[in-house]
Amino acid sequence: MATLKASDVEYIGSNMSGGMCFGLSSSEKIGFYGKAPITRPTVTAPTTTATTTTNEAAIVRLEAALVNLGLIVTS
Repeated sequence: MATLKASDVEYIGSNMSGGMCFGLSSSEKIGFYGKAPITRPTVTAPTTTATTTTNEAAIVRLEAALVNLGLIVTS
């Protein structure tokens, strides 16, 4: 994988038409923004007939997964 540098921004990629993938399997660990790498989180989605409480719980689980990856922070 080539690493290109333009001004103060570092680009990682090989400019392949197929795109780019991080990790070869769900057991590989990935982290963002300095967070410790973790394996791919699993979040169970509610059914289409779920209650508001169930939907809110699913959102909380999704938020936790994104925080653990380092993709978002909560305030």
